Amino acid sequence: MRWFALCAFLMFAIGCSDNEANLVTNNGNNGNNGNNENNANNGNNTNNGNNSNNSNNGNNSNNGNNVNNINNFTDTYDVDPGTDSTDYTGTVPSNGSADAIETAVYDIVVAYCEKLFDCRDDADALRAIRGARLATVGDCVQEHLDRDAPANYKLAVDEGRAQFFDVEAGFCPMAFANTSCDIIARSIFAPRSQVQTCADAIVGLTAEGEACGSNADCNIGNFCNRYFVDECVGTCSSNDPASLFCGEDGSCTPQQFCEPNSMTCMDLVAAGGTCADSTQCATGNFCRAGTCTAMKLLYQEGEVCTFEGQLCAPGLFCGVNDAGTDLECQPYRTNGESCGLDAECDREHWCDLDDSTCKPRVASGACFTNDECLSFNCAMSDCIPTANACTVPAGTMM
Repeated sequence: MRWFALCAFLMFAIGCSDNEANLVTNNGNNGNNGNNENNANNGNNTNNGNNSNNSNNGNNSNNGNNVNNINNFTDTYDVDPGTDSTDYTGTVPSNGSADAIETAVYDIVVAYCEKLFDCRDDADALRAIRGARLATVGDCVQEHLDRDAPANYKLAVDEGRAQFFDVEAGFCPMAFANTSCDIIARSIFAPRSQVQTCADAIVGLTAEGEACGSNADCNIGNFCNRYFVDECVGTCSSNDPASLFCGEDGSCTPQQFCEPNSMTCMDLVAAGGTCADSTQCATGNFCRAGTCTAMKLLYQEGEVCTFEGQLCAPGLFCGVNDAGTDLECQPYRTNGESCGLDAECDREHWCDLDDSTCKPRVASGACFTNDECLSFNCAMSDCIPTANACTVPAGTMM
């Protein structure tokens, strides 16, 4: 029962799939396929920079308070955030390999994570950071290494599932400096997928729909999807930011939302326009009292917040205060601390609903959901070890 409950939540919050998440945070809503290419064009308010998954009924058990309806809280939008002077560098893990391919992957990850945090005052980037529960650049780098180790890329090249081009690899880190923050946000856990120079550095040779051992295998625009599979091998799947099953061609562009009654794609509404909910508002906006309104970013610890419009700084989640009277930015919980959702625990932990405490994510061992694993790959009730790419059986690749 716990497995189904957690995975149902994770499908919309941070997913039950493989490694490379594309958090396309166009309007602050998490959408189609979880933490493997989290296309946030339309869905639930879980990648809106707050990791706050109880926006419908306010049930937040992080501190024992049960709030029946968050709409009962006072509108605090007119309260501005304090100065954000935090050093977000953290402890950046070192490169443990002398191999050229593994070093290139490491350098790409570090450069990407530095750019991501430089973009934290952009709504898209902040929601991406918070959707992955990252507090520092070091967190970001470690999360990449945990989910898809550089050794996987070397293995893919050695086995002929990918090609490596050292000149392009050298230019890739510099390419991020000229990449817009919305693209950086879209590329979280998939830096190569959105920047052509980086895609040209390590070229996966496996096409959409074919079997893959890791993200390194898949060609541009795809990731190795192990979404609810019972085996290690995944399938290269599209990471295009599109809402499925809507519009004439079955998808909407990042600048559109799916109108639920007509099931047609409509343009996102600019600030000042009329809206029914935040899924309809253009990036950087939320629906406030029927009007698309600019979000406010980087609220500090102890300051007021909301799940959509007033977003906490990295390292903080939006939860009910001890008095149960307001929402405020709080530090992520860690090992043994109380929680009601994975979103309340830091990136190294998951929330065990059996006893409502944060438990460490593990490199190997028994699991129920992907979020319990450092590799974010729970296959047949076991965590696939972090540095292991899956072996693709002969005959499964075309």
